[in-house]
Amino acid sequence: MTAAGCVLPLSENNHLSADLGTRHRAGVGVSELTDAVVVIVSEETGTISVAVGGMLKRHLAPRRCSACSPMSWRRRRRRERRRSLCRTGSRERVEKDERHEK
Repeated sequence: MTAAGCVLPLSENNHLSADLGTRHRAGVGVSELTDAVVVIVSEETGTISVAVGGMLKRHLAPRRCSACSPMSWRRRRRRERRRSLCRTGSRERVEKDERHEK
């Protein structure tokens, strides 16, 4: 964690549900202005939401949130890259690149 108690930009998206509070609007606002994956936990209900690129997914189960982690995206990207390059016969290069990333 880098900071706490900061004033965050609220989304001006008129299509957001009227029952969303400041915390959710700030999460969406941050995701609109940055490439961050914003995890929001409702103070009232404890439900988990994730905002990415101005889009909000609500009522996620905790096990679903692991799919939102950057590590999971990296693994998915590697698998997709390996599949596409294996079709072209470049598997050795992919494995070398993956070792270099670590």
